[in-house]
Amino acid sequence: MSRSLFTSREGGVSSAPYESFNLATHVGDEPTKVIENREILAQRFGMGLKDIFFMNQVHGRDVAVIDEDSQSSEPPRVDALFTTRKGVALVVLIADCIPLLLHSERAVAAVHVGRQGLVKGVFQATLDLFQSHGITSSEMRAELGPSICGQCYEVGGAMYDDVTKQIPATA
Repeated sequence: MSRSLFTSREGGVSSAPYESFNLATHVGDEPTKVIENREILAQRFGMGLKDIFFMNQVHGRDVAVIDEDSQSSEPPRVDALFTTRKGVALVVLIADCIPLLLHSERAVAAVHVGRQGLVKGVFQATLDLFQSHGITSSEMRAELGPSICGQCYEVGGAMYDDVTKQIPATA
């Protein structure tokens, strides 16, 4: 069984009011406040901070597999985390990109789906990992978190053409 949680700005600590529940170390909030917020998150899940895995998202297609030997101290430079390990949490951080949570009875994944990562194949690479573990799409469930809407995300004509050529459904 897996549980999903989407956080907002409410309920944390910060050095700036608009970042009150900042979980990201790369956006300029005070590092001690970010760690404190991560500890609050761990407490809400009833687990230790060592059992929560973050990633340094790079708008690519790579997926890190979190196994029994994985340590949460050094976040991998990837755009998805995948595990069959029980008792851990996987975190995706977003601003306007789509946080995608995939889960089955045997595995879970947290995926950072931005325009670049989608075109590069991060979603497909994550699905491939599920399939390599014998998990079919009919066994999986997906949850999309809050993200920017298509009407609010303006791109130039050349970028639009490039993306829709590669992934027609994005039109």
